[in-house]
Amino acid sequence: MKLVKAVKLFIAKTILEIEKYIEQCIVTGAILEGEKKMGRFFRFNSLQKRLLFGFGIVVILAFTYNSYNYFVLQKINGNISNISDKQELLILDEELAMNMAERSSLVRAYLLYGDKKYQQQYEDGAKDSVALGKKLLKVTDSNKAKELIEKKPTGEMQ
Repeated sequence: MKLVKAVKLFIAKTILEIEKYIEQCIVTGAILEGEKKMGRFFRFNSLQKRLLFGFGIVVILAFTYNSYNYFVLQKINGNISNISDKQELLILDEELAMNMAERSSLVRAYLLYGDKKYQQQYEDGAKDSVALGKKLLKVTDSNKAKELIEKKPTGEMQ
């Protein structure tokens, strides 16, 4: 509401200033005949002309505002898609780290207790790790990620 009042006040002041200028030019004879016709257009002596001029200004402002919003939303959508790609990469990274920590604890458990179930769980975790590594390589084009995946031990526990 405040913006509408401010726009109305601005339009009213502008119209009054234009009318005063045109009247001064007509009185002093400073404008030519062709410019007098233009001056008649900007003489808002009827309510219809004032409303039409005000509505035109509002339409132009609305169009400008909508254009600005459109471009800002396009930029935001691009940023969101970049973030979602990075989020998927971070999730895979976290899953790989969790898998590595789980396999490390299984190795310790196997060494402590010598139970074959820990060996089997380790091998299952290694298979999951290979699958996660393949997913990671599909998501990213990073050479460093490729190097790390190639260096990662995937063998079975002996």
